[in-house]
Amino acid sequence: MSERVSLVTKVEARKVLRKAGVPGAHIEEVLAELPDPFDLVRDEHIYVRHGLTRGVLIDRMGGSP
Repeated sequence: MSERVSLVTKVEARKVLRKAGVPGAHIEEVLAELPDPFDLVRDEHIYVRHGLTRGVLIDRMGGSP
């Protein structure tokens, strides 16, 4: 059984975070701690520590559960 890896580049992440209205300084702070590309599962502790969860981003982008 193979493990699915969800890799995201910093360029892609920056676009999503900007669209979600995250302030630029906060985006750069978070991305400075992440490798490029980063794994959404493996590196989750980094962006969660900065208050950026999937739920928060969906909410900020106007989505609903």
